[in-house]
Amino acid sequence: MVFISVLTWPSVDAASYSSISYGVLVGLMCTMLLGSGVITTTTFTLMMFCSQRSPSAIQASHYTTMATVEVLGKLTFSVLIGSLADMFGYSLTFLLFVMLAIVVLPVILKCPQSLIDMFER
Repeated sequence: MVFISVLTWPSVDAASYSSISYGVLVGLMCTMLLGSGVITTTTFTLMMFCSQRSPSAIQASHYTTMATVEVLGKLTFSVLIGSLADMFGYSLTFLLFVMLAIVVLPVILKCPQSLIDMFER
């Protein structure tokens, strides 16, 4: 998507966007996609770590189940979010995202000691 945005840069309507603000938006999109990739990689790494701690007979099934639930959660959320944005508008939807991001912080602060030890090695 970002690649397409960069390719269409010259064709952007100059009356509605300045080239500087368009460049900033493309840069912000790249930063968001990088952050999203880091979060996804971290999530799958933690799922693998948790699966390795389960009994060896069910490790593969354990990881597969967690990965499936993670992907289904993303898919369900992405399908529903368009309707939320249409009903409540972009501002309230963005506020919802900010609140959901803040709700995660206490969970991170209650991180199990075994995960903290894993990253200290």
